[in-house]
Amino acid sequence: MKSASITTTAFLSLLILTCPGCASIASRVDMHDGPFSNGTYPGVRFGASEIHRYGTNGQSGWVIYHVVDMPGSSILDTLLLPFDLTH
Repeated sequence: MKSASITTTAFLSLLILTCPGCASIASRVDMHDGPFSNGTYPGVRFGASEIHRYGTNGQSGWVIYHVVDMPGSSILDTLLLPFDLTH
């Protein structure tokens, strides 16, 4: 039981350190013509839609990924807010 806890903690720590703001970056780079490319906070909107989509499909791994990514995306979207307002 202890090794599972250590493994889970290590996985979540690695995820938090390697992927802050991935939804924010993806919404600006990969989906420049998509529904999240216009307006403010595209990364947060994309992450929320993915949480809903994967949550209704029962894919909890991706839900956890986007929940962990949400604070990083909100920070990055806030930093890029002046760009989004003029874009």
